[in-house]
Amino acid sequence: MNRLDEAFQSVERDSFVLREDGSAVMQSTASQTIKEALELLNIQEGNRVLEIGTGSGFSGALLSYLVGSNGLVVSLDIEPEMTNRARKLFKQKSITNVRFGTRDGRLGDEKNAPYDRIVTWATADHLPLSWLNQLQDQGILVAPFLCGGVANSMYVCQMKKEGDKLIGQKVISGGYILMNETPEYESYGHELAADVKDMDGSEARAWASSQWLRSEPVEKREKFLKSLASQPPEKSNFELDEKLNDFKAYLVSQQKEGLTTAFLVKERSLLGYSDQNEFALLSNSKPLMIANGERAKSILQTWYEEWLELGQVGVESMIPFMQQSDDTWVVRLTLRSNDLR
Repeated sequence: MNRLDEAFQSVERDSFVLREDGSAVMQSTASQTIKEALELLNIQEGNRVLEIGTGSGFSGALLSYLVGSNGLVVSLDIEPEMTNRARKLFKQKSITNVRFGTRDGRLGDEKNAPYDRIVTWATADHLPLSWLNQLQDQGILVAPFLCGGVANSMYVCQMKKEGDKLIGQKVISGGYILMNETPEYESYGHELAADVKDMDGSEARAWASSQWLRSEPVEKREKFLKSLASQPPEKSNFELDEKLNDFKAYLVSQQKEGLTTAFLVKERSLLGYSDQNEFALLSNSKPLMIANGERAKSILQTWYEEWLELGQVGVESMIPFMQQSDDTWVVRLTLRSNDLR
């Protein structure tokens, strides 16, 4: 049995994810999702680890086991309730190699840097330079990023620091709530990164996201969303079945101009092309298309045929990389060289 399996056997999950009244802590992540990220992190005994997103404290307890008595875990969360609760739990359990801080995780923790590993349980829309600067050379970062520059384009990226750069190693599907400057969230879904949205309280009725939308005035964005929501769906001839997520990963990796994600209550998540005049989007849950123009359909068809020619590549064929965007660094995806034909 490896140390990661030992950690999961040794740490009692319920004592972290359940409150005293038996209710679940909302900021909890599924065990399998945590395990997949920790496998990428490849923690060694004695490591210093920065955890961003304390949550229930369960992942911090696993990290504590993995680094051992000679290691250190610093766990940050923007929600004081989470860090205070975890601090109390860890004291009760005599876990002494974990420290907690309450702040925006994008700032990192310079006081205890450098770190051998950094792991985050919240999604960043850009790469905070504090993470890069606080990571030891040859250290590993495992974090979800908004890799497509649009809502609902989150991927968990494994990157290794070499010199002053992060070199991409691996990508897996997944993501968490977007990072925020305060503990207060107006909602908790992909609409947080959308460029236009129609909300019913904290629930999204509809939203859309595309880079071109960002430069449009509010009234034009709202007009686009209303047009999208009122367009009758039609049968899709795209043979995607369970492959739509692979198609999305390909489009994200190619940084396609006009790449658009959206959500409608009936059709659920949507993916495709749009511009100021036309749109053609595929439903993630049904063989349906929402489209209002032949040119948009043609562009989407071209993208689909390109993807078929490459063998329907998916996220397993991608690696992450740093890319400068204006005055910030973002993380994007690209195809591995041996997956290009």
